[in-house]
Amino acid sequence: MKRLLVAGLFSMAPWLVQAQAVTFQHSVKVAVEAVHSIDNDRQTPTLKYSVGYTRQLTSGRWMLEGSLGYINYFEREELSAFYYTFKGGRSQRFVADFLLHVNLLKSRRHALRLGAGPSVWYQRNSLVNDLSIELAPGYQDITSVSFTRGYLHTANLGLNLRGEYEVAITPRINVGARAGLVSNLLPANGREPLLGTLATVGLSAGYRF
Repeated sequence: MKRLLVAGLFSMAPWLVQAQAVTFQHSVKVAVEAVHSIDNDRQTPTLKYSVGYTRQLTSGRWMLEGSLGYINYFEREELSAFYYTFKGGRSQRFVADFLLHVNLLKSRRHALRLGAGPSVWYQRNSLVNDLSIELAPGYQDITSVSFTRGYLHTANLGLNLRGEYEVAITPRINVGARAGLVSNLLPANGREPLLGTLATVGLSAGYRF
């Protein structure tokens, strides 16, 4: 009888361990990503800051994510005759991203996800007008640049693609690296300093509950 009891306990051990393992279906995360415009070789480096919420679906491999992000971009203006550059046009983008992710790894600690979904954003553009320069004696160097700013407000709808790798450093806390692309679906105003397809790469940290 004792042998049967011990054998039964050993056979139930994997089930007991699985039952005690906590499965988290929700998470919040913050991310910082470098942003580069594929269509603009002269783009000034800039960052995207975002905070998001993720909900795991019943299958365990699929997840829905919504996030809010902010980009503060200054366009680099160049007066080529004098090799002089300055911060000119500015775009402030407020963006909402929605993604459906699939996890390619069967692991409790590691995740490799691919995701896609729509993005919507509002952009406040500050444009350079009435540009004037002041030259030093001899007309070889610029001593100052002055201009006024006009404002252009735009909105657009885009497609967001992302791949990310995450590792859990504790049962609740994870860190990750991500890379993605976002492109507008509707025609953009050519005067916007920040437009076209944007490539992003960065880091994230999250908390599961």
